[in-house]
Amino acid sequence: MSTALITRLASWNLGYSYQLQQLRMVHIKKIVPQLFPSLEERLRAMDKTLKDPELYKPVNIGLPQPKLSRREEVRKRMEHQKKMKENKELEKLSRKRLLNIPMEEVEATWEVTSGPHHLCNLAEHYGIFKDLFGLAYFVPRVPLKISFDYDEEMVTPVYAGNFIKPREAQLPPEVNYNSNEDTLWTLVLTNPDGHLVDNEAEYLHWFIGNIPGNKVSEGEVVCDYLRPLPPRGTGYHRFVFILYKQEKHVDFSSLKRDLPCHSLEQRTFKTYDFYRDFQDELTPAGIAFFQSDWDSSLKEFFHGTLKMREPSFEFEFPEPYLAPQKFFPKKRFFQMYLDMHRDPKEIQKEILLKRLKKIHPFQKEPELLPFPAAVPLPVDMPRWMKIEARKERVGIGKYRNLFRGNHRPRDEDRTL
Repeated sequence: MSTALITRLASWNLGYSYQLQQLRMVHIKKIVPQLFPSLEERLRAMDKTLKDPELYKPVNIGLPQPKLSRREEVRKRMEHQKKMKENKELEKLSRKRLLNIPMEEVEATWEVTSGPHHLCNLAEHYGIFKDLFGLAYFVPRVPLKISFDYDEEMVTPVYAGNFIKPREAQLPPEVNYNSNEDTLWTLVLTNPDGHLVDNEAEYLHWFIGNIPGNKVSEGEVVCDYLRPLPPRGTGYHRFVFILYKQEKHVDFSSLKRDLPCHSLEQRTFKTYDFYRDFQDELTPAGIAFFQSDWDSSLKEFFHGTLKMREPSFEFEFPEPYLAPQKFFPKKRFFQMYLDMHRDPKEIQKEILLKRLKKIHPFQKEPELLPFPAAVPLPVDMPRWMKIEARKERVGIGKYRNLFRGNHRPRDEDRTL
């Protein structure tokens, strides 16, 4: 074979392999799926705090942590453990499962050790620091014990996010905390979720300033107490108690409201602006909060006390999407398909008329069949009619309103 022929065949093979390689690359590019960013990656891209972490770094505005000697703390802990191990009576009670742990002492120890950090994490979880102080936070060094007197026998305490109904918090609560007599404090109760006009504002429910020690009753009433009033349909509202420690006597005359204050407009409040104006005199020291939603007692309060119409909110659900109706739908039960495209009010009217035909206005409703789904149907009845008849007997689907209250087939009798 000549050299020219061999050279020609080699060049042809190289060209063919190159074209085949190009086709293979095009084919591979077509079948490689397009990779979209995950939800975590999208959230990170939207997080503006990652662009400049120092600018958006949270700031602690609370009281400083008391500095304890690590050596002294370890020494006390070792002495306590040694003392417990040498106590034979405790060991004997523990072995017999008769040892009673004093929960009051455990709670008191928790309040001064890990309790403040737990409350800080809870407040951050509920978004309280973000909504009240922006990028600032604080560790509540002063434990707050707050309770509402519902009646002579019942007391409703405030913990950290527990649920309290408005009827249980009609009167000002009893507030207790440990402090020296020569200190001054400020107590503020706000609702960051309930403003009817401005989403960024709050309603001021209570403001007591210049409290000597822990004697809340002797403090200066800047704004009197207002019971929780979450409007109907707005879900749960957060009500936050913030205890501030004062550096000196503070003049709150610019914040004073009418006593009693029954105007929601006058109770408009912003904790962020308030702390910015008084940050040199006040330091957040304690926090407690609860959640509350609407109850029937608020109706009379809005009309009788606030002299206004009761606000009510409803969520407007978007209408479900329905594909254009087809003349011959395939693989669909046509009776269910037709009901999907009917007016729901028309269906309800049809079911109501069926129910009215079965009952008498002055007699008891007819007895139900013991096993309605087991009653045989005519053999020549079409399958779709059998399904509808069984649904009507057991009262499921659109036929649920055929029966009222407990006068309906049992769950174990509804097997079609």
